[in-house]
Amino acid sequence: MIESDAIVLVARNEFYRVLKNPLAIIVGVIILFLAYINGIGGASQLSLSDFMIGYSQINADTVLIICIMAAFLGVVSMSEERWINSFNVLLTKPIYRRDIVLGKWFGLVGFMILFVTLLMLFTTSMLIIGFNGAPSYPVLFCKLAFYIIVLVMESSLVISLTMLLGTVFKNILGAMSLVMVYLYADWFQGISNYIGAFSVFTPNMLYYKIVSPSGNVPFELLDTTIPFDKWLGDATPYLIIILAEIVILIFANCLVFNRQD
Repeated sequence: MIESDAIVLVARNEFYRVLKNPLAIIVGVIILFLAYINGIGGASQLSLSDFMIGYSQINADTVLIICIMAAFLGVVSMSEERWINSFNVLLTKPIYRRDIVLGKWFGLVGFMILFVTLLMLFTTSMLIIGFNGAPSYPVLFCKLAFYIIVLVMESSLVISLTMLLGTVFKNILGAMSLVMVYLYADWFQGISNYIGAFSVFTPNMLYYKIVSPSGNVPFELLDTTIPFDKWLGDATPYLIIILAEIVILIFANCLVFNRQD
């Protein structure tokens, strides 16, 4: 079996496995409900000029829930299979361990691309209906496409990190506990406030640095009054950091998995 074929097979299996996961369905329904409330109910209190305020309100909730789902899917993808010893079946096949890691990662990221795209299209539709229009449709949908890319990159980073935790800790309960600690520290406790310059490497801080690199305007990426090239120039260093972290975490995951029994 060619290595690329093995990765594709593992990725396809992981994609369909997650697609049937009740967690994905439950989270999807929650976000759709939030989109409806913010788009239809919240817009009634705002004017068309406040369209981006409504956008930022729903997306602040959306990105948190997306990251929570990505975190749990990432850790379960490795720790659950180690817990029930299902990796023993895969490892009897002519397939490298790194192919398993890469295949699972691509499968999860593929699912997140589909999930995030559908959710953001629904969210945007609800806001347009609630506001009876949008300030500038071409600019809005161009920026929306890049915002979807940013959300996928953010969730990919979280998946890379939590997959590594799932690989290191065979006990699924222990791995899940660490994921909950990470989510609490990064999103609710504000761990970035205590680690100084290193805070830029946390998924939470990277996300906010990318969507609003200058820190002067909330959600600069989605602000139709800010030129796209200005946002891209300011956000590029953080985009490079998030890509580098993903590569490093995947490499570490492959290395750790190769050294295990």
